[in-house]
Amino acid sequence: MNRYPAASVQSVEMFSAWEALFKKRLTNQDITWVSSYDDLSADAHTYDFIFSSLALSVTSHWLDCFQAWQRVLKPEGVLLFSCLGVDTLCELKQAFLTVGQEVPVYSQPDMHDVGDALLAARYVDPVMHRDVITLHYRTLDQLFYDL
Repeated sequence: MNRYPAASVQSVEMFSAWEALFKKRLTNQDITWVSSYDDLSADAHTYDFIFSSLALSVTSHWLDCFQAWQRVLKPEGVLLFSCLGVDTLCELKQAFLTVGQEVPVYSQPDMHDVGDALLAARYVDPVMHRDVITLHYRTLDQLFYDL
């Protein structure tokens, strides 16, 4: 927003607590806030660039997100996103399954399925990259605080 002050910014934030925090920190910015990808008010082919940080990790409808983004992205536009992977929290998932409890986290799609969904949503030449990041926690409370 600093580099492109004339840019139109629309933020989709599905969690009201995060939205309140962002609004508090970005008070001087001209941002349109919406709570769902279905609420994107832009006409078709409006945006040059879409950036998403972990939005796909909090929904089981990631194909719907790709299609919504495709609708508002210009034909030569760029989509850049990050998401959690299929192995995310695998140790936590296994611990819950071991004691017969329901796993309290979303299942994440495999990277190949994400790439296939991008192609199905008519994105051209998607590039997928995988990084493995390992975090260690001293207590479960610290882990759950981050989650």
